[in-house]
Amino acid sequence: MRNYRALQSLLQIKDPWSLIDLRFDPSRARCDAWISLEQPRGWFGFTKTKQFPTFTWRHVNVGEWRLYVHVMAPEGINLTRQPWTGEIGQPFSRLLEKQISDMLSHIHSPEKIGMLLGLEAMDLAHAYSNGRLNIPKPASTHTRTPVSKGAGGTGDIPPPGDPIWLKIINETHPIQIKAVGLQLFLFNIRMQYKSTDSPEQHQHYASECQNFFQRNQRQLAFELGQIEARKSPAGISKPH
Repeated sequence: MRNYRALQSLLQIKDPWSLIDLRFDPSRARCDAWISLEQPRGWFGFTKTKQFPTFTWRHVNVGEWRLYVHVMAPEGINLTRQPWTGEIGQPFSRLLEKQISDMLSHIHSPEKIGMLLGLEAMDLAHAYSNGRLNIPKPASTHTRTPVSKGAGGTGDIPPPGDPIWLKIINETHPIQIKAVGLQLFLFNIRMQYKSTDSPEQHQHYASECQNFFQRNQRQLAFELGQIEARKSPAGISKPH
């Protein structure tokens, strides 16, 4: 009972919501909490139960415990004001999304944040790909290598079929990355790359990588400068 009251207060669960179940798994340092609308009590004090759809989100850690919140709520109900809920279909609660976004402002490594918070890699990639994380813009004080300009007035970015994009994805071409958005993009695309042996799918990921650079040329000037440098004798590497 003490755990129920403490967690209900910590999560700010207020009427008409109630913490109805709580389970701990010490072997995985995991805590699961079930939250539902309070049900009216019937004869002899028994609670009348009603089945609602259950939505699950990973919430902020409680100490060293990874907390998963299972919310039983009627379809169509507005959950946006509850800090322990998230968007339907997304892996994290709104409060955890904010915590991750805040950490990205100081720790420019999605992998490190995942390790610190005990996040599933696929969940982190999913949240990023759906625009749920607030990616901080690179500081204007950073020194960036200028991108060369082609005849069309755009950056001279290699075409999708250039081997460089596949090498960046499979990590055979060394490149220093400052832009957090690019780190998260590569974190996501590399996981997808490793999940299949299809050459066609690999080339599709390479094209997506080229398209990401194409759409974000100004923010990725530093990284694009390294790609351009490979063409010179002093460059990092040359495509075979």
